[in-house]
Amino acid sequence: MSKFDQKFPWLGIIFHLQESVVPVIWHRVLGIMVFAIIITLAYHQDLPVSYNFTYNLIPSIVLGLLLVFRTNTAYARFWEGCRAWGTLKISSRILARNISTMILVDDPELQREKIYFIKLVPVLMSSVKAHLRNESIEQRGQLVLGLEHVEELATVQHRPLRIINWFSSYFYRNYREGIISDKLFTELSGLLDAIVGALSSCERILNTPMPKAYSIHLKHLLLIYCAGLPIQFVAQLDWWVVLVTGVTSFALLGIEAIGLEIEDPFGYDPNDLPLDLYCQKIYGEVDELLQYETNF
Repeated sequence: MSKFDQKFPWLGIIFHLQESVVPVIWHRVLGIMVFAIIITLAYHQDLPVSYNFTYNLIPSIVLGLLLVFRTNTAYARFWEGCRAWGTLKISSRILARNISTMILVDDPELQREKIYFIKLVPVLMSSVKAHLRNESIEQRGQLVLGLEHVEELATVQHRPLRIINWFSSYFYRNYREGIISDKLFTELSGLLDAIVGALSSCERILNTPMPKAYSIHLKHLLLIYCAGLPIQFVAQLDWWVVLVTGVTSFALLGIEAIGLEIEDPFGYDPNDLPLDLYCQKIYGEVDELLQYETNF
């Protein structure tokens, strides 16, 4: 944080344009203001461009549909994604800890297998992130997996579920051989179920976008309203109508842009969830756990 931000935090937030919707909407606002200038010039040429036809109809529709439904729905999707990833983080931490502290083996081969599955926990989270973004698992995860498992994942449609199946098989083998109790087996399986549930919630958000018909109709209403502002108020405001149109358009188009940005919270937009940071933290936590495992 800069000294300016520390001294004037409120003003500092105002000038954080990269994380705002200004870069997305400024050209639209500018275009509407140019239209307002044209209307004002035509009005000064005594052309019939001043009409009172939108004031009582469009505002209630725009504010009702846009400010209430659009914003609330988009934020609900964002918050559900945040909660799902919260479940993923909590379950992965408990899963790694339980494997480390509750699966007790003496055989060196079984110990290597145990360490592999501890390392596999952040790879699972990384695979969820890659699945949601339609990407490949990052190089760090591929190094943990090894060539054989990387090639196996390349042949399946749902990589996170395949990795979860590896965990299930590992837990079942340990249960069958008497290394873990039935209670611990049930607990570990429950953690995998929680991860599957959170993953399914993320997929529901990703695969169920806002209906196109609604988005298109909303844009039509915004265009009608913003373009109607200079026609509506040019006679009362004269050249001030350009500024009023710009400010109003900035407010309404900005709200729409915020909704568009946060309704899919798993991408790379500045206000999306920091999935890369989440995965990095899980990798770091598992590295610390493995140091404890070595000294235990």
